[in-house]
Amino acid sequence: MLVGLGADLDHNAFSFIVEANRRFGESVKISLDVRLMQSTEANDVLYSIKEDDHLQLTVEYCY
Repeated sequence: MLVGLGADLDHNAFSFIVEANRRFGESVKISLDVRLMQSTEANDVLYSIKEDDHLQLTVEYCY
């Protein structure tokens, strides 16, 4: 599991990241990827992607 939090207090911007995966037996793997961004100032780099949050859940089965 990987968890990260970034904060830019000068521009009131935050980013949050979670990456995790888990194996169930020999053949099933579940992965989770979450990326959240927030910014309130138009001159901040994250402002242009403030609405582009990402959530991905992947289930892999190998036989």
